[in-house]
Amino acid sequence: KIIYASRTHTQLKQFVDEVKKTVWWKRGDFRVVQLGSRMQLCINDEVKKQSKGSTDKLNDLCANLGSSCMYLSKGGMSKLNDRMRASPMDIEDIMKMGRIDKGCPYYASKKAVSFASVLAVPYAGLLSETSRRGLGIDLEGNVVIIDEAHNIIDAVNSTHSVEVSLKSCTATVKSMTAYLNKYVNRLHVKNKVKLRQFIAVLKKIVSWLEGHKNVETGGVIVPAGEFCFAAGIEGVNILDLVRFSQESGLFKKLQGFIGMKDDGNNTEVGPAASVGQMYAVETFVLKALTADTTYHRLLLTKDPENPTLHLASIFAGQPFKEITASSRALILAGGTMSPITDLLHELLPDTAEADVTLYQCGHIIPQDQVLPIICRGFDFRYSNRSSDAVKGKLFDALLEVLKATPGGVVVFFPSYGYEE
Repeated sequence: KIIYASRTHTQLKQFVDEVKKTVWWKRGDFRVVQLGSRMQLCINDEVKKQSKGSTDKLNDLCANLGSSCMYLSKGGMSKLNDRMRASPMDIEDIMKMGRIDKGCPYYASKKAVSFASVLAVPYAGLLSETSRRGLGIDLEGNVVIIDEAHNIIDAVNSTHSVEVSLKSCTATVKSMTAYLNKYVNRLHVKNKVKLRQFIAVLKKIVSWLEGHKNVETGGVIVPAGEFCFAAGIEGVNILDLVRFSQESGLFKKLQGFIGMKDDGNNTEVGPAASVGQMYAVETFVLKALTADTTYHRLLLTKDPENPTLHLASIFAGQPFKEITASSRALILAGGTMSPITDLLHELLPDTAEADVTLYQCGHIIPQDQVLPIICRGFDFRYSNRSSDAVKGKLFDALLEVLKATPGGVVVFFPSYGYEE
């Protein structure tokens, strides 16, 4: 397969549109599937309405509905899958056909991975091993193309960073405790032991965070090793606990048990943890308490009500190894990737120079038609750039440029808000 990743779904749509123009597609040589998240692909209007724009809440509602969702009928899913086999479809196409066929675009896309020749995925779907597993993406022996690659280092570090707060840990403890109490006589002895150990670890983290509520504001770096000792969990086999939760599907069972209400509360267990919160807690416990401190930093964001622990990835090359090691070939494409040596050092530190091929296109504008001009006298600091004086001065300058440039002008603004 070819796995094409880009930053936004708009860019993925453009890619799919271009694929439709190729001779390979017209000959029927390959099939293209664009993947997206539940939030982007859900067409259940009632679920979308109840989620109120929250990704976590929509995931909760979707998990609770399960096969009872009106768009998960076998006939509808089969029709939608047949359409995806017949023609390359972007997200808008899949959603439109999903409504017609009564098939879920999210699950149909996941099922279509097996017969696709080309997968178009957002960064998050490629860079996270958990997301790849969930979407059914196998990198082994496949070609990976990452577009907009000048953003890739920040994207990798962001994907492999995770945070948990006092409130999310407390809610997860309550949910797990209620689950244990409900099924204490039905659970296997080994599972009860592991579940109690997991709850004990989270209670220790809650206690540590409670003790850091009333300290001065600001953020501090907390050495991961010291945190384990300070929280009293240095003797726990964290890998064993996380393996138990993943193999047993603990958090999926928890979510089905809680049956989240619209307001996020359950009268039996109190404030309930969302799917996103619980998986963040699981990821944090795995990564933060077993992470190599060479590549990560543990940060405490102090808050008198809800202190937060943030595990920050600071070296993208470490988690990116999974992709370079598994893929048959890796192509990084971007418009502003210089200095390339810094990118290679950060992202591909173990790759031999002989295994890297650099291809650089010339600029579309000839060098003799490039005229850099530095305008003095502008103060574009955030606190000042929205003042009437600065905006008026900028307007006058642009007006002069427009008068002297009859062929047209492209202006780049720092944000849509400033442009307006």
